This record gives sequence, C-alpha cells and structure tokens, in this order.
Amino acid sequence: MITVLTTGRSASTWYCNKLAKDTGYQNLNEVFLTQQLGYKFLVNPSNFNKENKTIVKLLAFQQLVVMRAYPNAFKKVIKNSSKVIFLIRRDFYSQIKSSFSGYYAKTLDKGMFDQFDETIVVPKDYIDQFWKIWVNSAEQQLLYLLDLYKTVEQKELVFTEDITTDSDRLKRPFLYESELSYPSHLHTIIEQFK
Repeated sequence: MITVLTTGRSASTWYCNKLAKDTGYQNLNEVFLTQQLGYKFLVNPSNFNKENKTIVKLLAFQQLVVMRAYPNAFKKVIKNSSKVIFLIRRDFYSQIKSSFSGYYAKTLDKGMFDQFDETIVVPKDYIDQFWKIWVNSAEQQLLYLLDLYKTVEQKELVFTEDITTDSDRLKRPFLYESELSYPSHLHTIIEQFK
C-alpha cells in the first residue's frame, strides 16, 4: 500500500491517478473522506498488508478527523504502508488561493475540478468574510502535516512543482475584488519540509 499525505489543492488527485497508472496499483483515493468510509476501510483486515497494490490518500484535515474518531488509525495505516509519500506544494499561496476560489465556485454550482473559460469575480464581502479564516485553516493543516512529517521515519518527499507542468494545472480564471493577503511566515513552514 502506498500512502500519500498532503493538503488540499496540491494536485494530489492528479498525482494519485498518475501513481496508479505508473504502478498498476488501485487508487482508493480519499478513503477517510467520511467517518463511514474510514470505518469501512479500517475494519477490513485485507486493507492492511504492505503487499497490497493500493494507493490511499489522506488530506491533513481528514487525518485530524480520523485520529479523533479512530485514535490508532493513522499509525495502522503508516505501519502497513510499503511507501509513505508527503506531497507538498511549494507555492502555498497559490494552493490556498486555489482552494478558496474552488469553494467560492461551488457556491455558483461549479465543481471543485471544473475548468472554465469565463472569469469568475470573487466579491469583496466574500473575501472579507472568509479569506483570513481560510488562510488560518490552511496554516494549521500545514503545521499538522509538518508534525507528521517529522514523526514518520521512512518517507518520500515530493513537491508538486517538480512533477507537474502548466498543462496539468486547472484552467480557471478568477478576479478578486480585494487583495488576498498572505502571511510571509508560511514560506518558512514550507522550507521545513526537507
């Protein structure tokens, strides 16, 4: 079993699909997306074998939910992984902006992975209400992932920018009615992934 640990909007869906294509493994994607899915995965002993030809993706916020619901789940997943990959996007500002914009697009009935040509204008009141909350949440998830990174001994570090090209990225033009400020200290967190 290959386990990919990451945060949202890091190209993880694309990466896990590519891993599946390259290895022939089955991509189980976000098996802990809900507690019900997580439980179904955890109670099946056949899922926990290093020889399993599966790929499991855990986003930082899902890890937090899973750990609360099933305290030993994370250790069980890591222990039974033949490979643990941390997927990190160096351009964390663009990652947060992509997530923020994607969720705004959902309010307009667009999908998180939809591509579109028309420019979507994100209104100032939406930015004022949610941007700082979004940045703080993203920072907490990144710090949590960094803590995990420091505790997992056998791991591989992959940076999104090293495996993707412009043609792999979603095409979704957004215009923001006010500035999306970015705390400069977040770059120092990214730099700790070595």
